[in-house]
Amino acid sequence: MKGKDTPPLRVLAVTPKGDLGGAERWLLAVGDATTRLQLNVVVLEEGPVVEQLESRGWPVWYRPTGRSVSGMWESYRWLGAIITEVAPDVILLNGVKPGLLATPWAKRLKIPMVLVKHGTAFERSLAPLVARASTGCIAVSDSHAVRLPAAKTRVIPPARPASVESRLRETDSGNLVVLMATRLVPNKGVDTAIRSLEIASQWRLLVAGAEDATAPDELSRLQDL
Repeated sequence: MKGKDTPPLRVLAVTPKGDLGGAERWLLAVGDATTRLQLNVVVLEEGPVVEQLESRGWPVWYRPTGRSVSGMWESYRWLGAIITEVAPDVILLNGVKPGLLATPWAKRLKIPMVLVKHGTAFERSLAPLVARASTGCIAVSDSHAVRLPAAKTRVIPPARPASVESRLRETDSGNLVVLMATRLVPNKGVDTAIRSLEIASQWRLLVAGAEDATAPDELSRLQDL
């Protein structure tokens, strides 16, 4: 067991997106939840998550990477310099794309990696390769853990905000309630859920999520619907 005087674990988290989606909020919640981690973060895009990270006083590096071979190569070299400088105890891969860039450096410098799986992207191609190269894996739900090595996988779901719990307690107990926790962007299926209420009228829909700068009109569209 770690003693009180044990120094915090030096973690270099590599996250692919600059927006404030579920994966980014999960990472912020983990950093906020404990003082046992000394968190450094690399973001492979620019975006509002950088400001959130910097406001917490965590060291942050960011640059746009894109999907081109030249962009990936430049970010690979850039990331290697950061890993060498920080010399972390562990690298936290907040998604599959960071694993492609970090794995060769982690192997060369003998740094353990932990893969966090938030979705199904690259599930049958790149994700298994990154998972095998990782020392451990985290899935944010049981369904996301299905294709990960069971012996080294732990499920850590996102925290449920207190505001959501409060609204759930206030909900009329005479109705059934479905809760959707999601960013307010068109491809998340909130509009489908709203239309479904025409059929399942005994249900109530509660949507908990942040507006997204990439879809500034989505909230008003959903409210109109």
